[in-house]
Amino acid sequence: GESWNPSSSTFLQVLVSIQSLILVDQPYFNEPGYELQRSSAEGRRRSREYNDSIRLNTVRYAMLEHLRHPPPGFEQVVRAHFTELKSAVLEESRRWAREALSSDARRELHALTDQLEEELSRLT
Repeated sequence: GESWNPSSSTFLQVLVSIQSLILVDQPYFNEPGYELQRSSAEGRRRSREYNDSIRLNTVRYAMLEHLRHPPPGFEQVVRAHFTELKSAVLEESRRWAREALSSDARRELHALTDQLEEELSRLT
């Protein structure tokens, strides 16, 4: 794809890159050199582990951290977002916990989901 050039790249190009390289089912295979592993059992296992890590960090930092410490000036936006999507967010987090490859990732995702449920219950 196109390289980032701070003097000529647009914000739209950044968003399209994020969408096409990161917001996909198997981002592991977009990492340099890993696309060749797509057809192997080892590659699929590593992809699932990679997804588990992304999901753990999504719950920990993109959800819990923002609920507990919303960015200044965005407090109402964060509350409204999570209030509106509370059920869907919890359902997705629970699904991620069930689908986690390792027992450690499952356990950690279940614990984070419990924390998430507690934080979401505080929203009005």
